[in-house]
Amino acid sequence: MKWQEKEGIILNLIKTIFQQIISENPTLPIRAVSRAGAEISDLLEDKFVEISQQQEKIIEVAGSPKGATKNPYDIYFIYEFNKQEQELIWIDIKATNAAYKNSNPDMGTYKKFLDFFKNGNYFAVYCKLAYIQDKNGLRFVDTPTGQMVNIFLLKDINSSFRIQPNNQLQVNYAASPQSRSLTEFLDLLKEKVQASLVRKQQKIEKEINKLESEFDDVKQEVRKTLSR
Repeated sequence: MKWQEKEGIILNLIKTIFQQIISENPTLPIRAVSRAGAEISDLLEDKFVEISQQQEKIIEVAGSPKGATKNPYDIYFIYEFNKQEQELIWIDIKATNAAYKNSNPDMGTYKKFLDFFKNGNYFAVYCKLAYIQDKNGLRFVDTPTGQMVNIFLLKDINSSFRIQPNNQLQVNYAASPQSRSLTEFLDLLKEKVQASLVRKQQKIEKEINKLESEFDDVKQEVRKTLSR
């Protein structure tokens, strides 16, 4: 089976499951506080696992361990296309308060994805959701793409993404996906990592350049103190 066919099957399946969850739970009894996104993810993970266990082609599924903050995925499952073709899928849920138009959520470290792809995997999937606060809790609303559930593969992330100093991929939550091959994504990712390293290097050089004058200033003040 061609990869494009596999993409269509997996993305449609994931989107359908999340749409079912949201249609059954349009509002969640959660307050819009700093950890709201994590609480939403926890609830969606549990519901996704519950529904997925009824899917014939999903032969293994689990959410991230509760309380774990460094897990490489929110949900993983193994999908059996046929007896010869099984694929591991990682899902990362990004639930964002729609009031924050310039939100740039972390999307995971690039190194974990290099390991993921190097191990023969392909399906690193994001599920982007948006919510607002209302009197009953948090209510799901359309994302900036006009969809309630915005599903895409990491390889199709908008080209405006950056690599932060902590190696996290980061992109504005309103940025739309852009279709490309996995090898094209790896070329783009390499460019982004290089750009991040250059920024780090420039920052270090700047710190080094001001080091001597910074210490000289302190030494001058110390001499004044000692001469009293």
